[in-house]
Amino acid sequence: MRCQFDGSLDVRRGEIVKITTAISDTDPLRVSVIENVTSGKRQVSRIEGVMMVKPPVKLTEPIFGRVKSSQVDQYNTYFEIEEISPKDTESKEEHRDLQLAQDIQVYVMRKKIVRRP
Repeated sequence: MRCQFDGSLDVRRGEIVKITTAISDTDPLRVSVIENVTSGKRQVSRIEGVMMVKPPVKLTEPIFGRVKSSQVDQYNTYFEIEEISPKDTESKEEHRDLQLAQDIQVYVMRKKIVRRP
């Protein structure tokens, strides 16, 4: 599926994204709110909340996809995704949560080691 984001979108090939708001009857799909499931980063384009003849709407079912390619030009980002099932994203979210927990444990242990007399 070909997509367009009005602004600079931080996505890389292979990352999993979740599109929640878009102008759905355009080609490419004009995305206004997207979450990078892999990194946990949520981005909002400059068209979100702007009065337009055909404004972006919240999708009834979010679109999940794996980024196949992306290209940033002066004003927009054009990218292509391969649609995937939401179940395929669960392992990435669990991995990110586990990594965060481990990072916190390492941080706490380092602070305790430094404070010892």
